Amino acid sequence: MPDKLTQLDIARSLGFAVPDTLVSCDKAQIIAFIQASGRTIVKPFSMSFAPAYGSDDATLISIMANVVTVAEISAASDEQVASFPAIYQACIEKSHELRVVGFGDACLGFKINSQASPRSVIDWRRAERLAGIVGREPVPLPPEMQYFTSAFLRRSHLHSGVFDFAVTPNGKTVFFECNPSGRWADLDGRHGSVTRLFADGFESLLSS
Repeated sequence: MPDKLTQLDIARSLGFAVPDTLVSCDKAQIIAFIQASGRTIVKPFSMSFAPAYGSDDATLISIMANVVTVAEISAASDEQVASFPAIYQACIEKSHELRVVGFGDACLGFKINSQASPRSVIDWRRAERLAGIVGREPVPLPPEMQYFTSAFLRRSHLHSGVFDFAVTPNGKTVFFECNPSGRWADLDGRHGSVTRLFADGFESLLSS
């Protein structure tokens, strides 16, 4: 499975927009990127879970996307910044987000109303357990999305994946990432369309 930077390169090569991105643990470089980009998001490079800061509890907490400022990076020591390589991206203004489940040449799209709550504007997972805050509704996808997901999966040597996109207020779709083991059962609802997508995909693989 390609790392997140390779994913961005694949998406870009397939004609999809991606956020301006820096991966670094160099303080001066990060500050310069934030100053050039304006509002900036920081998220983990490869680790999604970590122990709670300052806690001896072995329970891991999820690391979500956060806004980061020049003041926050400046306040940290060079050693602190150097110990935590991370992904820094220009913040994308969103109308909503898309979660697309792909299997082979087929895909299904779901609109995520991430801008419905201040808690979910940056990372919709912060409000996903609040009833009615972050809705998920099936949406039709254009042919170019089906082409993109199938081509991306082939180049990544994957049979399936869960894709995350932002849709800007002017309708531009921006690729964030593809998770080969991403959650999809919560998208299935009563219609069971994702389950059918996977069942059909596996049946095709087994019969080929």
